[in-house]
Amino acid sequence: MPLIRLVSAALAASLAVVAAPAIAQETLPFENFAQDPAISDVDISPDGKWLSVVRRNSIDGDPFLAVYDAQDLTGEWEQAYGARGMRVSRATWVNDDYMIMTFTQQFDEGEDTYSVSKVASIRRGGSSFTELPQVRFDRRTQGAAADELTRYSGARVISTLPSDDEHIMVSYAASIGRDGPIFEIAKVDVASGAIVSSTSTNTRYSGYGVDQDGDIRTASYYDTSTGQQVIVAREKGDDSWIEIGRSGAGLDAVSQSFGILGFPNIDNMNEIFVVSNHESDTAGIYAYDIAKQDFTELLFRHPKYDASGYRTIRDEENPRRQYLTGFAYDGRGGEVVWIDEAEKAFNENLDEILPNANNDIVSTSRDRSVRVIRSNGPRTPDTYYLYDEARGGLQLIGKSLPGLTEEALSDMEFVTYNARDGYEIPALVTTPDGEGPFPAIVMPHGGPTARDYWGFDLWAQLFAHHGYAVIQPQYRMSTGFGRKHLEDGFYEWGKLQQDDIDDAGQYLVDEGIADPDRLAIMGWSYGGYSSFVASARDPNPYKCAIPGAGVSDMAQIRAWLYSSGSSRDPLAKYRDTVTGLNPLEMASSVDVPVLIIHGTEDERVPISHSDKFAAALQREGKQFEYIKLDGANHFFGTIHYEHWMEMFPAMIDWLDNTCGLKN
Repeated sequence: MPLIRLVSAALAASLAVVAAPAIAQETLPFENFAQDPAISDVDISPDGKWLSVVRRNSIDGDPFLAVYDAQDLTGEWEQAYGARGMRVSRATWVNDDYMIMTFTQQFDEGEDTYSVSKVASIRRGGSSFTELPQVRFDRRTQGAAADELTRYSGARVISTLPSDDEHIMVSYAASIGRDGPIFEIAKVDVASGAIVSSTSTNTRYSGYGVDQDGDIRTASYYDTSTGQQVIVAREKGDDSWIEIGRSGAGLDAVSQSFGILGFPNIDNMNEIFVVSNHESDTAGIYAYDIAKQDFTELLFRHPKYDASGYRTIRDEENPRRQYLTGFAYDGRGGEVVWIDEAEKAFNENLDEILPNANNDIVSTSRDRSVRVIRSNGPRTPDTYYLYDEARGGLQLIGKSLPGLTEEALSDMEFVTYNARDGYEIPALVTTPDGEGPFPAIVMPHGGPTARDYWGFDLWAQLFAHHGYAVIQPQYRMSTGFGRKHLEDGFYEWGKLQQDDIDDAGQYLVDEGIADPDRLAIMGWSYGGYSSFVASARDPNPYKCAIPGAGVSDMAQIRAWLYSSGSSRDPLAKYRDTVTGLNPLEMASSVDVPVLIIHGTEDERVPISHSDKFAAALQREGKQFEYIKLDGANHFFGTIHYEHWMEMFPAMIDWLDNTCGLKN
């Protein structure tokens, strides 16, 4: 399948919201970085004829769904679906005529505003959509419970059932119990919205998964005694749950990684693919037999990085049958070891056409002759292309951030550096054009059980565009680099982890990239915690700090981690290891200017953490500013154009002028 050429076609009126300046060296307006994505999801119909695109028509507009003729990307859309207060997040084709759309809908009730997640089906060529499932709550018999269910409970997709083109599996709140909504998992007819079959869930379990037939086969629950996530499964045709693995840090603080990847083998429906580190430092991909309750085969393991998933293609005549094509792992970012020669050749050819980027096939037609490609690299914010075998080339569908040109962005390099104890730490370095040493920002990620990947990073590119080098250290307790790298960070909040983070700045200095007198630290979530701690460390390598949505009160975060409310949070699995320095107790030692940023509706790290630290700085007479982002939650999907436009100019001004890093 050779990719012969790159065709310069794109969706009509695809957003070029803020035009890039004619001279690439000029500074772009903040709007170009702050705009909400013009395109955020693309899917091709099974027959390869229709393209669904989640897009916006303005830099801060609500995302809506548009359907295009895949043979004419320069034409207008055939259909569009959206409404005021409705934010479409994804659309997926179930068959050639129907697609399902997931969205959130905003409701105002007096002074309160809340959002409900919903699922709807859309018939191609139709003028309306049908909410799934079609359920009407009877106020005569259910009273206030019916009102609560109607207003507050939404639905989410469990599986699109790729081998069944008429139904999907959804979870929805069916009734109200003593402790809140009681959910059911239902097989729903896409055309009518009718429930074909349903099963009430056990309130103990969550994270339900189904096999290719739609049978509920996997689930998980939170073990309050150990803080671990327990994964359970059922044999085909059996209703009994069997524990097959655990994930998290046990009471002895030894980490376990275990996750279910899927049911790819229709010849043995008791075989699942899992990712586990039960016998090695790095997690591998295994075949696991539920009936035997044992691992049967190691399929793939990388010696340095954790495995993350597998790739398959479906048989055109029998979609239940899948053929294994490759294995993915957490390396630099986006790496796949291909075992299928045709897929390997296609992807290698793709990387030649779209270099310096991670190129992923996100959707394909039934016969794989038409594919949607998402390309992402340091100089390439998510950009979507259509491959059509009949045409022999790639056509541009559109860019997520069309106001950012390749010339205005910077290269990112995946490096390693030695921490002060000699341990090797991975990192990502984004360097602006020109000659160093530059003013620089150390930017630790959140989590801390998370990691950064090579590719486009909004903050790193914003800072680099304004002349700052950026390093993103994958300090100990980052995930993806094996068990030891994770476990070495246990109990080390603000201590060994902070040494790793500070040593990243020293690496930039040693390499001649950064000026040692012009270093700053900025981070979000755990990165915000790290920035709080860094503002008071002695000796302090930084001239200023920008903590965003950071933890400042360790007692408060630990109390939450031991409450039932945190059971679905990834950090809850490591609750026993969350100990270290408490920023609130360090406020008197702060010796650099601090710019605090926090969303008013943060559900992960309540804004009270930043309120407390700001009050402590006020009492101590320290230099700080405090930006409260009205209506923003913790995660990027809840932080929008108006929030970025409040943040970005303030951060650059703070670094340039208050901190004096450009002087």
